[in-house]
Amino acid sequence: MGFQYTAGLPNRDRRLGFITLEKKRHAMINGIKWGTNIKDLPDMALVGAFGGGKRIYTRKGENKKIGDADIEVVMYGFYKDRLEDMQIHFRSSANFEKLKEILYRVYGSGRQPIRSLETYHWYGNQTSIFLAYNKFLGKGAIGYTFMPIYKQEREDRKLAQEKYTEMVGYFKNLKKYAPKLVGRWEREGEGSS
Repeated sequence: MGFQYTAGLPNRDRRLGFITLEKKRHAMINGIKWGTNIKDLPDMALVGAFGGGKRIYTRKGENKKIGDADIEVVMYGFYKDRLEDMQIHFRSSANFEKLKEILYRVYGSGRQPIRSLETYHWYGNQTSIFLAYNKFLGKGAIGYTFMPIYKQEREDRKLAQEKYTEMVGYFKNLKKYAPKLVGRWEREGEGSS
């Protein structure tokens, strides 16, 4: 199922807070083109950094509403300085219901993998979206992920893991064979001065 675009919605529904999906040549989220370099966004403030090139930012002066729903914070994830994902965090079941209704109106009913959980997914050609709400904590989030950069990040992590495994194997072998080599060098006069 591809995304449903807002082109068929009345003008008042084309901009619902962060959710704008006009059919355009380049995909955007909240007015920012996916893959945009952080250097081109001076209104972003660094929140935290993770290993492997992932950094999280917030935007100064961010709108705290989507339609009639109140949101707490919007976080932007950059991988190797390029916009990869965005998460919108909110509280309360009332806000969850409002946001769910907006997402259903814009994208369709979504996929709910486990009927007893309030988690929904929408998949497009290049973007994945989720909506999750924990009624016990009274917290939820909407997440958008730009898949081409996400796939690159996963591949980079896989390569890094392979290099790490190779390095560990090298040092294990070095530890195993080094005493034999040192002993041989000493017997042959190479290890002593």
